[in-house]
Amino acid sequence: AAVDVLVAVEGAGRGLSSDEAQRRLAREGPNVLRQPPRTSALARIAAQLRSPVVLLLLFAVALTSVTRQWLDAAAIIAVLLLNAGIGVEIELRARRALESLLALEVPRAVAVRDGRPVELPARELVVGDVIVVDAGRRVPADARLLDTVEMETAEAILTGESAPVAKDPSAGLAPDAPILSMRAAVLAIAYAAAMTAGTLLAFEIALRRAEALGVARSAAFFTLALTQIAQLANAYPPTSDAAPRRSLIRSPLTAAAVLTIGVQLLPLGIPVLARILAVEAPVAAWWWPVLVACALAPVGAGWLLRVARGLRRRRGGPAPR
Repeated sequence: AAVDVLVAVEGAGRGLSSDEAQRRLAREGPNVLRQPPRTSALARIAAQLRSPVVLLLLFAVALTSVTRQWLDAAAIIAVLLLNAGIGVEIELRARRALESLLALEVPRAVAVRDGRPVELPARELVVGDVIVVDAGRRVPADARLLDTVEMETAEAILTGESAPVAKDPSAGLAPDAPILSMRAAVLAIAYAAAMTAGTLLAFEIALRRAEALGVARSAAFFTLALTQIAQLANAYPPTSDAAPRRSLIRSPLTAAAVLTIGVQLLPLGIPVLARILAVEAPVAAWWWPVLVACALAPVGAGWLLRVARGLRRRRGGPAPR
């Protein structure tokens, strides 16, 4: 219930005192979304070159350089730079989109301090504040509804729905409930991709009091979503690259790519292999299929594992990992 929330954050129905609000502001920091640190252009380019496919192409560049196939090496390098440039551009667009979302931040808010409503910068709101929002104003922070009169919010910026969404302070607020189904809460869009960030109240209300829950629960949701868009361009997010690499290793497309590259590099690889093994070119030619087979071994192992899993599922046993 709303009263339980007030007790949990040590708030009061009459709001916080000015001294307590200042102490919480000094302890918890301002009510703003912290932007991710800016990275240099070289760091962004290097991030685009950290994938197995790029490393394979860099190996091809080294191989063609050893055999003095300068035109092929230059072509591969040009493709790599083009790919890195596209990835950096997508990342910059994501950052600009984030900055445009930050522009939706509510500059001013009305909070109950010392028992009376006071207008103050929204960045000075703290956990435990009771904020007042009337029709036409934007929601300045994540909040639990305390009192509403026929309140509805426009959430088109989040869900694309044109119809307003009804809010009810008596509705439950389960911690594991989907964010967009919380009818008893409103969340600021500048701080979380949740309920009614920066949206307008659709119906006139007599008075709405909301207890600020703070930004910790879902802060930087948009930041994470936008940076994931940029990372998907590289296809290997640094936070969870194990699964994409496993799918890459087991992909039939990878097998086709390795086989194609192996055939294309056959005229170039045999002389290099002959030099490394100190043998004649015909003898080195027998080693080339062996190397290609070794490259395809992880893919074949992945296929065998899939077959084993399918057979195990049919028999009702646990699938091997």
